[in-house]
Amino acid sequence: MRCLLIIFLVSISVNAISQVAGKIRVFGGFALGTEAGINNDGSSIAQLGVTLGGEYFVTDQISAAPSYTYFFKSEIGSDNSVKFSAVNLDGRYYKEFNAVTLYGLFGIAIVRSKVELPPRIVSVGGGGTS
Repeated sequence: MRCLLIIFLVSISVNAISQVAGKIRVFGGFALGTEAGINNDGSSIAQLGVTLGGEYFVTDQISAAPSYTYFFKSEIGSDNSVKFSAVNLDGRYYKEFNAVTLYGLFGIAIVRSKVELPPRIVSVGGGGTS
């Protein structure tokens, strides 16, 4: 619980930096994908990941914020695994109200998954004579 509070306070302090046109910010953190993992029975589960991204202010109120999230591998049985990753391309519009800054968000997320299976030996052809 204390760790979550520290992460929350750090994210607030990062977002409290003033926005200036032409300014670039870099951010990173942890992610929780609610369906970014797979259980042994094939059902989806929550999975932790890490995020790295940046934000460029086009004007004092408008920014572009691309980011990449890698979710840790899910093991299915002893030799199968699934990995997920996501690229987010976001646009943000900041509006300041007294001491509070809010932003509207629009964007697109491109999600990729990779399934790793053990190699299987496949027999091709027949064993008969001609």
